[in-house]
Amino acid sequence: MEKVFCGRENELEQFKNKALISNIVGIVGISGIGKTQFALKCIESFFDDNSIIWFDCFENATIDLLIDACGYSYILAVEDKTLSEKYIGFCELLEKDKRSVFLDNYEKIQDKKSVERFLTICDQHLKYSKLIIISKDNSIYEYMNVTPIEIFGLGKDSFEFANTILNSYYSYIDINPQQLLKICNQLEGHPLGIKITLLLICNYEESLTDILDIIQEEGTSLGEVNEKLLDRVYGYSKVNVLETEFLLKFSIFNEKVTKEAMDFILDKKVYSDVLYGLVNKFLITYSNGFFEMPSLVSEFYYKKLGDKDFLHRKAAEYYKNRRTGILNSTIEEKIFYHLMKAKLYDEISNTIVEKGSEFILLGYTGLLRMMINSIRLVGCKRSELLFYLGSLNEINGDLDGSIKYFSEAYSNTEINFNIGIFSIIKHGEILFKKGEMEQALLKFNQALILSTQFKYQLGIGCSLKDIGQVHFQNKSFQLALENFNENLIICTYIGDKSSIADAMKDIGLTLIAQRKFEEGIIYLNKSIVIYKEIGTGKSTDNYFALMEYIYSVQKNLEELKVVNSNLGRNDLCSCGSGKKYKKCCLSK
Repeated sequence: MEKVFCGRENELEQFKNKALISNIVGIVGISGIGKTQFALKCIESFFDDNSIIWFDCFENATIDLLIDACGYSYILAVEDKTLSEKYIGFCELLEKDKRSVFLDNYEKIQDKKSVERFLTICDQHLKYSKLIIISKDNSIYEYMNVTPIEIFGLGKDSFEFANTILNSYYSYIDINPQQLLKICNQLEGHPLGIKITLLLICNYEESLTDILDIIQEEGTSLGEVNEKLLDRVYGYSKVNVLETEFLLKFSIFNEKVTKEAMDFILDKKVYSDVLYGLVNKFLITYSNGFFEMPSLVSEFYYKKLGDKDFLHRKAAEYYKNRRTGILNSTIEEKIFYHLMKAKLYDEISNTIVEKGSEFILLGYTGLLRMMINSIRLVGCKRSELLFYLGSLNEINGDLDGSIKYFSEAYSNTEINFNIGIFSIIKHGEILFKKGEMEQALLKFNQALILSTQFKYQLGIGCSLKDIGQVHFQNKSFQLALENFNENLIICTYIGDKSSIADAMKDIGLTLIAQRKFEEGIIYLNKSIVIYKEIGTGKSTDNYFALMEYIYSVQKNLEELKVVNSNLGRNDLCSCGSGKKYKKCCLSK
C-alpha cells in the first residue's frame, strides 16, 4: 500500500458497517481522489489478504477474463451451460473458497451489460463473499443494487496529508504553513492535486503565488485545475527530453506493465534514474513488479502523444511475441486493445476468423463478442463474424437472435462459401432445437445440395448427420441409419477422428433403437475407443456417458431375459416393442 494515507476514518467506518450487510459495495469518487488507496486500506483493515482478488478493469474487460484471472477458467469451457449458469458457478466457487473481488477502475469497461448481469447474479447468490466496485462514475447506483460509499476530498486531514508528503519526499523544502493550508483548501483536499502542486513547488521551484493564481481562478472546476497543474508539469519536464518521452509513450498502456514491456516499447531507453525519478514525482506508481500511470496523468499525456498508431503497433507486436500454442485470453485482449487503437481492423478480423472457434471452445465468449462488435462498428462485414455472433447467441440461449445472425451470414454479399453452408446447417440445428423438424430438414437438405454441388465433403458429412438426427427424432430409424452410415464414409474419407467417433455413436444408438443391441454396442465400443484416444473435454464426457449407457443397456437386457423366461413364444415381448416374444428378444 502507498506509504502516505491520512484520515478517511468516517469512510472506513461506513465501509465496515455496509460491507457487513451488503454483498456489493461501490466506492465512488472523481479521478485522483484516492479511491484505490482507500480500497487498499479497507483490505488491510477488514480482510485477509489471501482471500482477495484484485482486478484492474480496462476497456475490454469481461467476466470471462475475471474468471480466468481468479484461476477458475475451467468452468468457462463447460459445454451446454448458459452464461447465467457459468456466472452462478463462479459465485459458488467464490463462496466455497471464501474470496472477495475488488474491481478497480470499473468505469473503463465498455461492455457493462454482461458485467451488470453478473453483478445481479452475485447479488442473488453471494452470502459471505463481497464484490467491491471502485469507480469514478456514480451512475452505477442507477442500474445496480450497490451500497454506496462516496469518496470526497480529505477535508481537515488534507493539511496532514500534505505535510506527510513533504516530510517523506521533500524534507529539505520549507513551505509557509498558512499558504500550504490555503492550497489544500482550494484543492478541496484532492490528494493527487496536492501531490502535483508539491511536485511543482519542490521539484520545479514554481512559486506559491503562481500556484494559488491557478487554483483560485474563478469559474474553474477542480478537474480543470488539475489539468492546468499537469500542463505546468509538462512544460517543465520538457527540459528533460527522456523523461517527457517516457511519460508520453507510457500513456499508451491501459494497465499495469512490467519493465520488460516498457523496455520493448521505449527501445530500451528507460533508464532507472528516469523511471524511479518519475515514481518519486508521483507520475508513475510501482507495486509488486508492475508500473502504472495514474489515470488522470495517463489521460493528460495520451492527449499530447503524437504517433499513437506506431506505438500501439509496437505494443501489439510485443504481446504477439508472448503467444504460445495455447490460447491465452489475457494476451489476446492486450493484442486486440492495441490493434484497435492502431486501427489495424483487418488483422483483428483475421484473428477472429482463425481463433474464433478456439475462443468459443475455451469459453471466452465475452471477449470474442466484444472483438466482433468493435470491428463491425468500423465497417467490417465478413460473414464469419455473423456466423460467430449466431454461435454466441446460441450459447446464451437466444435462439431467435441466433437464427437472425445465421440467416444474415448466408445472405451476406461478401459471403465465404464454407461459412455460408455452415450457417445454413446451424440455422437448421436451431430449428431442430426449437422442435421445428420439417423446417430444420429443409435447411439440412439445402446445405446437402449445395455441398454436393461444390464437392464440399465436410458440408456433406455434417448435412447427412443432421438429416439423420431429424429421422431419428421422428423414429424413422432405417432412414436415420442410412444417413449416419453415409456420414461415416465421408468422415473416414476426411480423416476427422472426432467426427468418425460421433458417426459411430449415432449408428450405435440407432441400432439399439431398432432393438439390434449387440450390433449397436459394437459400434458404441468403437466410438469409445476413439473418444478415449482423442482425449479432449467433450470426447472424455462422451466416453464416460457411453460407458454408462452401455452398462445400462446390458443390465436392462439381463433383466428382460429374466422377465421373458416366463413368457410363451407367442406372448407380447416385455421390452415394449409391440411384437411377439419369438419375433423380438427371443431371437436376440
